Amino acid sequence: MQISDTTIHGKANVRGSRYCEILVIKGNLTNLNAIVYNRLGCHDCPDEIWRSVDPKKLKDSLKAKSIAMNGPRVFMMDRIGQNNTPPPKVNLAGIEIIERATVPVSKKKCLGNPLPTGKT
Repeated sequence: MQISDTTIHGKANVRGSRYCEILVIKGNLTNLNAIVYNRLGCHDCPDEIWRSVDPKKLKDSLKAKSIAMNGPRVFMMDRIGQNNTPPPKVNLAGIEIIERATVPVSKKKCLGNPLPTGKT
């Protein structure tokens, strides 16, 4: 059995923790990606901070195709993490948030089932 030298940067024991995410959709119809920003590790996404984010202003300032506000929600998994590189903390719309992932957005998702509306 080979032992991996991969380091996981993340947080354990997150089941039941409150979190919020901002998905920033960028690219074109043949190559759309969602950059996933998550509040876990910053604080538990207080309502007053979350409500202060204006998705339209954020979309314009980031030159994004769309912004999807996801949350607040509660984690159903035990841990979250990334391989090798600690995730960067950034400031979006005046709140500290961590860039967790970049994932492709399928054309089918865009044309058939729309992205989340941000309504909770």
